Amino acid sequence: INGLGSYGIASADDTKTFYTEAKQGASYITFASSTFNGKLSSGVTFSGTWEADGKHQTIALHLQQKASSSLVIDKQIYNILSNVTSYSSGASFLYLNDKNHNTLRLGDFR
Repeated sequence: INGLGSYGIASADDTKTFYTEAKQGASYITFASSTFNGKLSSGVTFSGTWEADGKHQTIALHLQQKASSSLVIDKQIYNILSNVTSYSSGASFLYLNDKNHNTLRLGDFR
């Protein structure tokens, strides 16, 4: 899913919420110090824990449950989250890359 557009970002303390635009609705993921939760555009929620190595820009997301949605975009987003291996980031964006070189772009790209 290279090049998903996104339309906003919000942050508070050590929590950042990233929103990704989809025609059926909005998907989001919120990261706290060691946990995350989110919602796919169909309304299906997911959560788990995460760990990252900033020096090597690697990341692992440990999802607590399997999210099921009939929407193709939700399946693609969830597959990337399930297989994420690395990331890159800036002040207002986060790119999550999976082992198959797919990228989920999150943040403010205006």
